[in-house]
Amino acid sequence: MLCEYLVVRRVNKLVLPAKRNLSFQLVTLVRSRDIPMLLASLASLVRHTSGCPSICVVLDDQENLEMVQDAIEPNRHAIQLMTRDEVVRLADKMGMHLEAAFARRHHFGLKYAAIQVLARGEATVYADADLLYFKDIRSLIERPSDKPLTASLDYQHSYSPFVVAQAGTLYGLNLLSLKPINAGFTLWRGAFDPHQTAAMLTRILAQPEISLFDEQTLVASLAHRAGSAFGEDDVLVSDSFLTTSGPSCRNKPWSVRHYVGPVREQFWIDAFHLV
Repeated sequence: MLCEYLVVRRVNKLVLPAKRNLSFQLVTLVRSRDIPMLLASLASLVRHTSGCPSICVVLDDQENLEMVQDAIEPNRHAIQLMTRDEVVRLADKMGMHLEAAFARRHHFGLKYAAIQVLARGEATVYADADLLYFKDIRSLIERPSDKPLTASLDYQHSYSPFVVAQAGTLYGLNLLSLKPINAGFTLWRGAFDPHQTAAMLTRILAQPEISLFDEQTLVASLAHRAGSAFGEDDVLVSDSFLTTSGPSCRNKPWSVRHYVGPVREQFWIDAFHLV
């Protein structure tokens, strides 16, 4: 579509600020095909801030590492690249062997492991590539809280039935009776003690196959056990608010919007007006 074509042309020339004066680091997980979307997302982020966070991009399809390095070359001063192998080695070195095994087994296991090894000593925002920012998110990040995790609210329960059942057995949580959680935009104030998640990770890894939603359901259980959620006016996760040409974010309260699958084309329409 035209908006996507025009946005990709713009972000290919993007140069992120060298000044890293924000009070958080940003971690994201991508495949090589997601790089244009990620650059559009980062462009919308820095448009509303006076600096640039430390950015770590975790690359799943590491066989395309050289292509991704070329794509982000103008921004190597601002972006640290990590591969799956590097995350696994670091997790094992830190004694986080279950997290390392999760990273080996599944794309979203890699996401969870990367957060846990990197969220040490400073506020860490995990953000999917299909996000756009409409306001300075420091107001969300610096909001006082004693909770180790703040997650986004979802518009539906997109969970793994297996992990839902395990959350009931291990923690007495009925996740389907609680507000749905989305793991695409989360704030971690330090990593969770591996002992707190060992039982759940052991059961997840014992499955013959890891589900697409195992990691999100794990994060939901952590958010409901010991964390919190952003307000609906902070982060929007929705399959509605569609437009055909104008931005969906106009005159809305959201700081961030996560463009989940059903509204992915809206990402490019909104990005056209933002970057």
